[in-house]
Amino acid sequence: MSKQILIYRRLEVQHANAMPAWWFLAPPSPTSFVGFGQALALKCIPKDQQKSFLGVSIVFHEHEFLAEKLKSNLSPHQFRAASFVDEQDYADRVSLSMQPTARCRMTVSVAVVFDEDAEIDDYAVEAFSHGARIAGGEIVNPQDPARGEKISDFREAAQTGFGVHLRSDLMEPLPGEDRLDALLRATRPDHDTRKENPWVMPALLGYAQITNFAIRGNSRESLPHAFVEPLIGLIQLKSVRQEPDLPVWSYQRPHERAFTVGY
Repeated sequence: MSKQILIYRRLEVQHANAMPAWWFLAPPSPTSFVGFGQALALKCIPKDQQKSFLGVSIVFHEHEFLAEKLKSNLSPHQFRAASFVDEQDYADRVSLSMQPTARCRMTVSVAVVFDEDAEIDDYAVEAFSHGARIAGGEIVNPQDPARGEKISDFREAAQTGFGVHLRSDLMEPLPGEDRLDALLRATRPDHDTRKENPWVMPALLGYAQITNFAIRGNSRESLPHAFVEPLIGLIQLKSVRQEPDLPVWSYQRPHERAFTVGY
């Protein structure tokens, strides 16, 4: 069945978030790209057609972490403020106050997939495309997307790169393990692990709600707010030349208090 696919080819993104969760650094996760697609859908199709947004497909072409040298250590490049938070949390008093973040630059292709009957407003797409961000990063080569009808059209447009694939099978624990043990085992930097499953990495795949929704001060657009914990899984980057089938990532609700992305 044909779709309406908006294809962004080789977007160059600067200063994107490279800290999907507080305990690891990685390229932006599928949640960021699905959010990009959802933001576009909210702008370019009628409210009663939001279910026509089917998801996004992602191809990485290039990725580079940003770092800086503090004293003799190479540390993740962090946002800086103008003064200390307090006088107890800095070993280096010469540095400015730092926020716990890490950034990266990347080149990616993204396909935003809609149902064939979606009424897409081309003017809204153009306005969105020239001001959007991905994972908080600025798109330095904004462009109007090409059109396609099949994911193979996106594959042909991307030409090269690495598609993002879910590897939940690697999260199955062995006897005596829990899922964190399985994640650490699957991402060990030894030769055998890398040879068997290269380019496997942790990724933010959703959130689990840990408080009830409530009206709280300073929430975005005064919407109901809830505190959540990140849900971490495994993804694998696979060459589009060796694995031409590109999955379409979309929102899922496996539980009333859980929000995830998958396919």
